[in-house]
Amino acid sequence: MTLSAKLTLLCRAYWAVIRAKIKVTLLPSHKLVRHLGLAQAPMSIPTHALQDTLSIKRIVKAIKLSQKLLPFHCSCLVLAMATQQLLEHAQQPYELHLGLRKEKGKLAAHAWITSQGMAVIGVPQEDEFTPIAQFNPKNQNAD
Repeated sequence: MTLSAKLTLLCRAYWAVIRAKIKVTLLPSHKLVRHLGLAQAPMSIPTHALQDTLSIKRIVKAIKLSQKLLPFHCSCLVLAMATQQLLEHAQQPYELHLGLRKEKGKLAAHAWITSQGMAVIGVPQEDEFTPIAQFNPKNQNAD
């Protein structure tokens, strides 16, 4: 990957994180869910990491670097939505997941991305969160 391509990806990641942060901060949840994709029944949490897709690994690396460059905290939902944007742009398959767990008597939520059943970003340990929703790309054909 050339330096120019790396910088382009980093810029895309930077702006994707900012756009996702704005959406999560400003949109009410019933409007935010429209940006997540097509809702599907949740699947189990993958137990193995993504192995072979170099472009997906580059996207995740760019998202993580962008997060460090920004002056604000990025929640797991912001990172998942930013990763989702770049994966769609790269025409890579993905699923955005939402899960819950009980933490000190309160519910805690988490968002993560998988691709073809493999961990991409933010994937929790097995049984750490109970998957409650899964979103697939809007342009993905239904089976």
